[in-house]
Amino acid sequence: EEFTYKRYVSTVRRMRGKKYCLLVAKKNVVDDDDVSLSFGRSDDGVVGMVEMGMSLCPTVSTNITTSIATDDDDHGSSNNSNMTPTPLIGVICVSPTHQNEGIGMKLLHKCEEVARELWKEEFICVDVEPDNTPALS
Repeated sequence: EEFTYKRYVSTVRRMRGKKYCLLVAKKNVVDDDDVSLSFGRSDDGVVGMVEMGMSLCPTVSTNITTSIATDDDDHGSSNNSNMTPTPLIGVICVSPTHQNEGIGMKLLHKCEEVARELWKEEFICVDVEPDNTPALS
């Protein structure tokens, strides 16, 4: 939890503009066979969260290529000519007791919905640690 909080604080400082959301997923059990997620404000039953805002990201072209940033990359460069404000998912996490249940995917889909329908944005960037191989695959 401390790592997630520190990661959240570091990415939120890079967010720019008025577009920002923090979604919290709660697990609702209606009966033994019907489980759904709701996105609310209470911390009762929280099983995951995602944070998304606007940040400068590489411009997306019709030729999409994969690029993995490393700590050696010059993130502080003043050359932002290929950078545009884009929705950025900075933190996404799911409680260890509820992983592999599709919660992370549902949170990701909700971010896509917010970016597309509310913010009228076509692309989303995701900030992934280079050693997070499950997220990179």
